[in-house]
Amino acid sequence: MNRRSFLATCTAAVAFLAYPLTGCDSTTVSEFVSLIGTDAAALATFFGAGSIATQITSLASQIAVDITNWQSGGAAADAIQAINDLIALVNTIPVATPYAPLIILILSALSGLLALLPSSATTANARVAVEQRHVNPMPLGGFDKHHMTAAKNSFQSQWNSQLAITPLTH
Repeated sequence: MNRRSFLATCTAAVAFLAYPLTGCDSTTVSEFVSLIGTDAAALATFFGAGSIATQITSLASQIAVDITNWQSGGAAADAIQAINDLIALVNTIPVATPYAPLIILILSALSGLLALLPSSATTANARVAVEQRHVNPMPLGGFDKHHMTAAKNSFQSQWNSQLAITPLTH
């Protein structure tokens, strides 16, 4: 290797190492569901519904496990039921009117997850929540890391925008 090719190789290596690897898709379904659950639980806690917050956290964890099991070849029925249960539970958070967009965002994300599952049906309680709040499912695209990263980023951005208007502080 001569001096010129060595310098060109070193320059290319340094440029590659200095280039940040932003845009790499790494969010899993579990991380996205955990974010939804954490934010919903924070909202419930803010409005004094600690027991609902605990149930939300538990159901969000169960959804992540159920979706992982379904992706591994199991039935989707458990994930469908857990998402429906979480939709109905989130709808019971006693929020003040200015905070309703946060509930709608959470319900939209959960409805989007539900729409990705095969043969998913909305239970009566979940259907009431979605219809009462005029929720449209968040378009998620798929359970792969690319779509989950985009969904997480979108959800986080919308959540933060709403919190700028109506913060969860006393």
